[in-house]
Amino acid sequence: SKSRYDPIYICFLRNIAFRIFLCTKESDSVFNWSIAEKLIKNKEWCNACVIVADIYRHIRIQKNGLSEYIRSGWIRNNYL
Repeated sequence: SKSRYDPIYICFLRNIAFRIFLCTKESDSVFNWSIAEKLIKNKEWCNACVIVADIYRHIRIQKNGLSEYIRSGWIRNNYL
């Protein structure tokens, strides 16, 4: 709901664009930014991000080996 020029929007989009860079190794920052803008307009993607963030929060709080359920080694190594 923020304006494209709002600092909160810019910071949020920068974070998404950086994560796109981490996953894809695409060095074109403008391309990553445009992909991030397209993603946040997609309601299904936004809902999936909220669900994943909630799961991640529960894993971090419990710290009882739930990380074994995450199959991606890249995710385990970088986020847990």
